[in-house]
Amino acid sequence: MGFRCDDLAMGPIRICLGQLISSLGTDCEGRKTLCSLVWMSWCIWKARNEHIFNHVPVDPIEVIATAKWMEAEYLIACEDTSVSSATSAGAPNPVPQWVPPLHGTWKINCDAATDLFRGRGAVAVLLRDATGKLVDGVATSLRMTTALQGEACAVRFACSMARALHGATVEVESDCKKLIQLCVSEGVPPWEICAVMNDIWCMASSGTVTFKWCPRIQNRAAHWVASACLRNALPVDWVSQPPVALVGCL
Repeated sequence: MGFRCDDLAMGPIRICLGQLISSLGTDCEGRKTLCSLVWMSWCIWKARNEHIFNHVPVDPIEVIATAKWMEAEYLIACEDTSVSSATSAGAPNPVPQWVPPLHGTWKINCDAATDLFRGRGAVAVLLRDATGKLVDGVATSLRMTTALQGEACAVRFACSMARALHGATVEVESDCKKLIQLCVSEGVPPWEICAVMNDIWCMASSGTVTFKWCPRIQNRAAHWVASACLRNALPVDWVSQPPVALVGCL
């Protein structure tokens, strides 16, 4: 972490770190906590070096946001790897990365990436046909205070795109189970997304739009686009000329 310690001082530090790591355990929550600790330490170390050697000012909020983003990307990569390993090992009923819609039906995948420390986020909407071809898409940055707001805005963009298809049958998929439950049940939504949910219900009232929950692994492409948009790293022509990383998610 940047402290200058002699060999005598390092002994207690090693013991404390060892006890801390041991106390986390080996369950899922313990591994996630350890992952957060590692990425936060790494980002603090990098920011410290940038400040000392390159005289770059340190923004604590930026350091925390970067650590959380890197942690999320790492966990997603681990999830994808575990699914791929299970598939290659011949595990029964592997989860497909993307399920195409029925012939003559469109599918829209949507997702949101958030930087809640700065009150902002990005949403992505991808339109694909029954062959899996990327036909159209929308990605934009928005102000938001909760992840649910971002997911709701993404679904609203998806409904707007579905309405532009002039009555075609469209499946809207999201990996946010709570939001999909609200879309199909028309229950009372949280106050921060009431207006957005009313827009969604209004645009879906034609009956040609259906809502469906999907696992994160099946929504990788939309997540990649939203994350890239949040980092200002999304090419302008990402629909017509998808980057290699996006092609790998489609």
